[in-house]
Amino acid sequence: MHEFIPLKTHAQIIGDAKTANDLFSTRSARARFCDIGIVCAACIVLLVPFVGKPFHVDDPMYLWTARQIAAKPFDFYGFSVNWSGHEEPIIEAMKNPPLVPYFIAGAAMFVGWTETALHASFLLFALLAMAGMYLLAAHFCRQPLAAVILMLFCPAFLVSATTLMCEVPLICFWIWAVLLWIRGSSRSPWLLPLAGLATAAAALTKYSAINLLPLLAAYALLHPAPRRTRLFQSVSWLIPVVVLAAYEHFTFVHYGRGLLSDAVGFSSTANRQSPITMGAKLLDAMMFLGGGASALAILTIAVMRWRIRMAVLASALIFTLLAKWKFSTSGMGKRRHTVISRR
Repeated sequence: MHEFIPLKTHAQIIGDAKTANDLFSTRSARARFCDIGIVCAACIVLLVPFVGKPFHVDDPMYLWTARQIAAKPFDFYGFSVNWSGHEEPIIEAMKNPPLVPYFIAGAAMFVGWTETALHASFLLFALLAMAGMYLLAAHFCRQPLAAVILMLFCPAFLVSATTLMCEVPLICFWIWAVLLWIRGSSRSPWLLPLAGLATAAAALTKYSAINLLPLLAAYALLHPAPRRTRLFQSVSWLIPVVVLAAYEHFTFVHYGRGLLSDAVGFSSTANRQSPITMGAKLLDAMMFLGGGASALAILTIAVMRWRIRMAVLASALIFTLLAKWKFSTSGMGKRRHTVISRR
């Protein structure tokens, strides 16, 4: 005699599936937490050896502005520098907004002005960028850990993360603005104002972050949301617009020009006065692409057949030699170093 096994009811089946999903979600959350911890630990291991690195390149610009902010918080660009061989107002030499100098001034109040202290404080941006990239990648792919590791080992990210300049803070705010906008549009509308604030912070870190505005608007148009969420999107999208308008007005009143429009005008004038050929633009684009995507290129080459691999490597070597020759003969590598000082 076969034992009779009763069939499960529909409610029991649904209950079992819900339990399995809950268990899966719990394991997934734990796995994500561990992955983020691993990536952040790797980031710290890679960057901590450089916390004592001397200030260099454009770091002094941000440090001088931070010291000005520490003395006069509402007059962040009210001083002059000798950056190009002659004394000039800082707004002529510095074409970036002041959020990063404000962070430096705030951090220096607690940890001091030494290289080690300030570089260590900037680890915060790198770690937040890693965590944000992992969560953003998890929304689009099944291997978010691989995606964030590729970002971590990009030379462009690693080199920029050892400075006090605006690139890594910009990446951090950009990633979180996109992540919060996507999450807010799909499930939690209360995150959308945070996305607006992150966008405003990105734009006050570097003006090019204004490009987030059409990007976020395009996402909202391509992924229609419920009416209540659309209202949140509209209000949140206006947050960075209002912040930038207030910044433009404030700088116009204090410095006689709106620094946002001034930066746009400076870029246009520089392009007209120093026209760049299409070949030079292509070379620059390839150089930036190499610095930003070299880790992905190495992994791609590793899975190719050996003949194709050799052809790709030979082509890369030839291009590198041509780029080096072009760089050395164009005068780009012979820029004059100037003595810098602060009044």
